[in-house]
Amino acid sequence: MNIEFAEHRHKDFNAELYIRILVSIVKADRDNGIVEFDFVRRRAEHFALDMKELWESTGKNFSVNALPLSRLTALSIIRDCIYLANMDGSYSLGEKEKVYSYAEKMDVTRTDVDQVEGMVNSYKDLHASWEQLVAGNN
Repeated sequence: MNIEFAEHRHKDFNAELYIRILVSIVKADRDNGIVEFDFVRRRAEHFALDMKELWESTGKNFSVNALPLSRLTALSIIRDCIYLANMDGSYSLGEKEKVYSYAEKMDVTRTDVDQVEGMVNSYKDLHASWEQLVAGNN
C-alpha cells in the first residue's frame, strides 16, 4: 500500500525537507526497519531525490523547529508519520503522542491531525477492500 498525492506539483511543497523529516523519524524509532526505510526510499525516488545522500546527512535529531514549512508540507509529513506508525498494524498511544508533538511544532492543529488519521484509516480500509476483491473474497 502506498499513499500517492500530487505534492510535487505544488509550488509550496518542499520535497527535500519532507524526506529529511521522514528519514529522521525512521532513524529515531528503534523499532523501525526495512519496511519503513523502503517507504521513505520510494518517496525519495518519487521526488527524484538521492536517498543515500539524504539518509547519510540527516540524523535522528533533525528537527522541524524554526524551519519554514508550508501547510502542504506539514500535513504531508503528518500523514506519512501516521502511515509509518501504522505499518506494523498498530498505531500506539506513544506513536500518536509523537505525531501530535510533530504537529504542534509545525503549527498543525489536533483537529487537522485527527482528520488526517481518518483519511489514512479510510485509505487503509479501501486498500483492504481492494485486496479482498482481487482475491475473490468479496
